[in-house]
Amino acid sequence: MDMGNNLWSSIAVVLYLFAFYFLIKSVSRGLIGGLIVIIFSIISLIFSLLTGSYIIANWFTGIGFDDSVFYQLRFGTEGVGLWEFLPLILIFLSVQAFFLVLLAFYIRFFYKSKNESLLVLPVLKGGLMVFCAFFVAPATSNLISYLFTTQIMEDFPEYFVKPQISKIQNINKPKNVLYFYLESLERNYMDENLFPGLLPELHKIEQDSVTFTRISQTIGGNWTMAGMVASQCGLPLLSVFTNDNFHMNNFMPDAVCLGDILKSRGYHLEFMGGGQQ
Repeated sequence: MDMGNNLWSSIAVVLYLFAFYFLIKSVSRGLIGGLIVIIFSIISLIFSLLTGSYIIANWFTGIGFDDSVFYQLRFGTEGVGLWEFLPLILIFLSVQAFFLVLLAFYIRFFYKSKNESLLVLPVLKGGLMVFCAFFVAPATSNLISYLFTTQIMEDFPEYFVKPQISKIQNINKPKNVLYFYLESLERNYMDENLFPGLLPELHKIEQDSVTFTRISQTIGGNWTMAGMVASQCGLPLLSVFTNDNFHMNNFMPDAVCLGDILKSRGYHLEFMGGGQQ
């Protein structure tokens, strides 16, 4: 997690507590006072959900909300061991419970108040604190940045043509194909000046191979599963290439990937995962 982002999230929460303080001081009965309570309560729920969600997203991604977060939210997290993330779940629930308690106290104070006159200055101070809380919260800037920088994908299906596996002559002696995913292994680790003797076997393979550098990633290809899909299928991991419903029976049914091509050539396919539990 980015400790700087967590610090700014904490500052945002403190600013929101000041908003509670000023608005409680300004509580008044009547239509306007009731509207202020309703609006502030709704905004507070949005703030608590946004802050709690950002903390969890940032724990997984390190950059807050990104493509992987919204992809998983759309298509579900079935099969994930929830008990492994119990601390995160408790943090999220604690944030929500904290704000619900404050709101309950605020609403209770409103119903018990006998003040009929609206105190404008505390209301303005409370509104200013709410604005400042949203302004400094990394969740706000992260979400706005994501919404405005993410490319529009509506036109993708117009240009997508389902690949056809062409018929070619059978190869007498087909070679084995090994596909390695070395997550978090940057090319800097191949620099002998920085890491002498770290990857001698990879250096040997590289000497007899064709290598590519300066490769960039596209939208829908910047997290682990998306990178695997993009490298094998030549497609970004987007909902337009999966299914439109939320419960998928088939994963990317229209894609033709490396495994499909090899299987059509009579290859036996195996997958080995080396992730630690």
